[in-house]
Amino acid sequence: MEPESYFAAKILIVDDYPGNIDILCQALPESYELRTALGGREALDLLQRTSFLPDLILLDVMMPDIDGYEVCRILKQDARYREIPVIFVSAVADVQSKIHGLQLGGVDYVTKPYNFREIQARIDIHLKLRRLNQTVAESNRQLEALVEAKIQAISDTQIELIFALSNLVTLRDPGAGGHIERVRDVVSRLAHALAKDPAYSGLVDAWYIDQLIKACPLHDIGKISVPDEILSKSAPLDEKEEAILAEHTRVGAATLAEISARYPGNSFIDMGIDMTRSHHERWDGTGYPDGLKGDAIPLSAQILALADILDYRYAEALGGHACLSPISLDLPIPSAPAGSPDAIRFVRNWIVAEKNRAFAPPLVEAYLTVADDIEKLYTPAGASV
Repeated sequence: MEPESYFAAKILIVDDYPGNIDILCQALPESYELRTALGGREALDLLQRTSFLPDLILLDVMMPDIDGYEVCRILKQDARYREIPVIFVSAVADVQSKIHGLQLGGVDYVTKPYNFREIQARIDIHLKLRRLNQTVAESNRQLEALVEAKIQAISDTQIELIFALSNLVTLRDPGAGGHIERVRDVVSRLAHALAKDPAYSGLVDAWYIDQLIKACPLHDIGKISVPDEILSKSAPLDEKEEAILAEHTRVGAATLAEISARYPGNSFIDMGIDMTRSHHERWDGTGYPDGLKGDAIPLSAQILALADILDYRYAEALGGHACLSPISLDLPIPSAPAGSPDAIRFVRNWIVAEKNRAFAPPLVEAYLTVADDIEKLYTPAGASV
């Protein structure tokens, strides 16, 4: 009785003697799809030039062109055929020959002359194992896809939650609406521009940029500890108030560090710590809270620092107020009327002037390649830069 579950099994029979092929064909159920090859080279050619993918191969050992051992070795080196079970069939019955065939990747070794019931049973066993392995592999693929989808869903939810929490800070400052969204847009453009610099191509890749964009909304989360009267103050801050405001970098970084300690190995949170603590550092070492200088400042924080101050300067040029001005930066007032193209262009000139002082030269150069694109985010409708 034919195994119902293997109605469409595909078998490739390889033997240089047609009589042996006929015997095997008689031993197999009529429901099986059989292909034959009179030699190793013909078998390899059949697999290469057709779409026939067997579920099992019956492979003679002693053949004049390419012996069965060599055919098996070639098949096991090809990912398309590596998992197909190979049963060696041979008149050579010594133990060493059998061991050699199994070491090359064969699953069984049957000696001639054939016992029909024995070979039918062995083929049936290996077909069942083949189908079982395929089922397990497919189940694993589906499970991996499901796990990946769940992880992505969790990640997306976490990102949105963090973004919402970060926005709570801006909600306490009536003039800071949209700051986080705009900074994230500018960070994305700056990072993609910097990635084109050969000096940064090995670091600023797609993964890095993705982490950077996701982490940047965290940068002002420490402002949750700053009193409302300071956040909402329109007049310049006094020395004491500036010191209180400056602490938001330490508070934010410490908060994220606690999360990192509980969930170690999270690169997204680790980058958030760098950006939160160091986005008010200056390239020349006169920033805060640590007075870091040059490349001692994490690159993520350097990128964010430029995006952060850009948003402040552009909003100022439009006559608005984006966020409290970063401490330790000399911010001249644009001479052009607020909202005019000249006021927008003033910001670009100011960034260039801060090259090698507030900002790294390569970062300023990267900014200049996308400055037109960034300015479009801030240019009033109908105006041109």
